[in-house]
Amino acid sequence: MKYMNTRQKEILYLLLSEPDDYLVVQDFADRVQCSEKTIRNDLKAIEDYLNEYSQAQLIRKPGLGVYLHIEDQERAWLSQQLHTEHFHSRQRTDEERMLHIAYDLLMNLKPVSAKEMAAQHFVNRSSIKKDLCAVEVWLKRFDLTLVSKQRLGLKVEGNEKNKRKALARLADLIDNTESTSQFIKSKFLSYEVDFVTKEIKSLQKKHSLYFTDETFESLLLHTLLMIRRIKMKQPVSVSPRELEAVKKKKEYQWTSACLQRLEPVFALRFPEVEAVYLTLHILGGKVRYPLQHKQTNDHENAVLPKVVRHLINRVSELKMLDFHKDQDLINGLNIHLNTVLQRLSYDLSVSNPMLHDIKKMYPYLFHLIIDVLEDINQTFDLYIPEEEAAYLTLHFQAAIERLHQSSETHKKAIIVCHMGIGMSQLLRTKIERKCHQIAVAACIAKADLKDY
Repeated sequence: MKYMNTRQKEILYLLLSEPDDYLVVQDFADRVQCSEKTIRNDLKAIEDYLNEYSQAQLIRKPGLGVYLHIEDQERAWLSQQLHTEHFHSRQRTDEERMLHIAYDLLMNLKPVSAKEMAAQHFVNRSSIKKDLCAVEVWLKRFDLTLVSKQRLGLKVEGNEKNKRKALARLADLIDNTESTSQFIKSKFLSYEVDFVTKEIKSLQKKHSLYFTDETFESLLLHTLLMIRRIKMKQPVSVSPRELEAVKKKKEYQWTSACLQRLEPVFALRFPEVEAVYLTLHILGGKVRYPLQHKQTNDHENAVLPKVVRHLINRVSELKMLDFHKDQDLINGLNIHLNTVLQRLSYDLSVSNPMLHDIKKMYPYLFHLIIDVLEDINQTFDLYIPEEEAAYLTLHFQAAIERLHQSSETHKKAIIVCHMGIGMSQLLRTKIERKCHQIAVAACIAKADLKDY
């Protein structure tokens, strides 16, 4: 990540405001009141910034001066970026500042000093140090280390896969998924975000994949970040065993075809290992609806039926309720736990924005499932985290609600929910129980509402 100070941003503003017109170094020096030598150093910093973020070129011609060669669409985007950075950085909340610092540290290939960060965010160094402490603790969750290099600054050290994992999970740092998603998208041109979005939608439609809105957004961010990291020459690594296993799957062929359509737009080639990396995220993505049985056979985990059976048996026993005949619960658990096992086998992380709420709403059931999962983890040599325990709590809570619901129904309704099957079913049973005159005909994703 290349930083620009306030003076350098002002110089870039001048270049953007003088399309295809040469400006001499003395013009810049007079406008920003500094020496010509400083301007020449600033122009080098601006050039580095443009090389990383833009297709624009800084053209220097002896006797004429300097001008910026840039397309109109990109000029508008870059102007907007500078406007946002320059005029709103002073009003950033502590959370927003921390988000920017974490992103910059993860994306930067060279050390950055606390002094530079303080200047960029218009705060004192003690505020930056406080932010860095929080970021350092958060980075440890991804096996990443914030290293201080004497007289150089700070740098994040760790493998590329963990860096990308942390970048995709920036929301956990400030507990705001939506603003984090918008923040990462803002680092790209709008048509680039739109094109990747369209391709992932096309992939879903063509191959009858039903990702939750949360998974769709995650895949979009992973793809955008992958593009940026490839351009920065920061390749991800995948084990040879994993590489060969994934390449045999049909999802790999789908992903490769999708990435080939992105290549001309982003002017790059996606290496085989990157296609495998994205395929892993597709395989581990949460889906909303059951796929056809014939479609799930080839990638269903062999241990899945045993885990589902063990889970239902133990929760039935501890709750003293019989869940074995609830087909909605069984289907929901099979779909959810299949993706959980995929994520665990490919070392993919999961976030649950409702974790704390679920703990508060259903503390007894949550802790009961945590106990059952501890037994399952030991029996099957797994590590199912508490984020997944919270999702499973929703599945069982929905089943408990169904046991008590009335069969008296009149009006039909559909539930539109951006979360997974567990939350949708819980909403369904709560509505049908509280409002006896309503029968919920279906639970659909927000993205599917238009076509329903």
